[in-house]
Amino acid sequence: MGNFFKMSNKVRDETSTLVLPGSNIVFTRYLYLKDEVKLALLVSLLKKSDDAIFWAYELYYSGFKTELFEFIWHIYYVFYATLNPSFEAYLLNKRNELLKDEKLVSAIVQDLIIRPFNTDVFFLNVICKTFEIECKYSDPILKKCLLYTSHLYDQLMIWIDTCDYKSIAQFILNDKNAKNNNLNPLFTNEYIYGYAIDAFLATFAGLKLAKKRLQKEFSSSDKSDLVLLAKIMTLFSIKEKLVKGKNFYITISPEEIVQYETIEVTDELRAYRILKTACICGIDDLKHLSLFKLERDKLQSLTDLYNDKWLYQASFSPLWFDRIKSHRGYVDYINQKVEFVDEDQHQSFYTKYGYDPDEQPKNVKEKSIMVIEKVNNWSTFYNTYNQNNLFKMDEDELEELNGDKIHIK
Repeated sequence: MGNFFKMSNKVRDETSTLVLPGSNIVFTRYLYLKDEVKLALLVSLLKKSDDAIFWAYELYYSGFKTELFEFIWHIYYVFYATLNPSFEAYLLNKRNELLKDEKLVSAIVQDLIIRPFNTDVFFLNVICKTFEIECKYSDPILKKCLLYTSHLYDQLMIWIDTCDYKSIAQFILNDKNAKNNNLNPLFTNEYIYGYAIDAFLATFAGLKLAKKRLQKEFSSSDKSDLVLLAKIMTLFSIKEKLVKGKNFYITISPEEIVQYETIEVTDELRAYRILKTACICGIDDLKHLSLFKLERDKLQSLTDLYNDKWLYQASFSPLWFDRIKSHRGYVDYINQKVEFVDEDQHQSFYTKYGYDPDEQPKNVKEKSIMVIEKVNNWSTFYNTYNQNNLFKMDEDELEELNGDKIHIK
């Protein structure tokens, strides 16, 4: 039994890379699939729906506080950064507070709901990872060798001057990372961003006073390729005067988040009735999940897992793991089940947390495990959300994407 606890504690560490049987399927606080909760959060934000608050708290109260914050950062850079560059400083400032102050979850989600976004970085990333995109180099030699500052500067200047977003994205996401490339080893993402700013300055002097601040902000970020692409697309938005981000931030009172707090058993509310009360949103109410790769796609029967193995799959959520452990339970990863060493504690656990998903009415089950219907495609998605875009998708590439499911972090 001791070995189970040691293994379990290691798996509860969000930074752990240990892979356990079935750990790709994680049931959250109210028995939603974690990967789908993240997507429901994203879609709700794009739809500017308050459901996003519910989904954010589903992750937060399930124990995925750090992962929630990392996902919000990812959403910010992929959809919001180019039109809301000043919001980055606010997120950085709230990084540590978010893990301690649950009110900030609602505040940050609502801050995003009221802000504009576009899909430039999202689709540039998708096509560069999906198709063989060719950079348009001014000289074929430069495709194989960008050794000097002048080479990189001149090439960036051409791409920026011609608004060649595809070439910029392909260079950042793929070409400069290709094996055996001859990129100057000093050309880190930080240096590349600096050269990009200089290239913009050639035709947009308005950045001159902001150069040091922009570079400092980049050095404070994770400096990943995707962030670099977002930062350069932000420069385009600033130049084109598309930045529309608001400069005020929402504050939340404790009373406003009571409805999202975890519902516990009371004399009037038995455990088996909690899901009926708590599951206020359907996982695919907005009909976008079919566009993405889902963990459920790998299963033979999600219903059987939900009915018969729900507690094992829920044990991969920190909240459920702590509940199990506090009742002298342990997770048997070999046989993929949860066991208790004390019968009284076993009964106490099920009195408090026996949600009996197999006994739930159909309308309750469908909140979590509804069939994901293919209602929309990527053309619909693009046409719905491209109001603020600089990058225009190629129709042929968009048509090809329509048959694909995309993985998002």
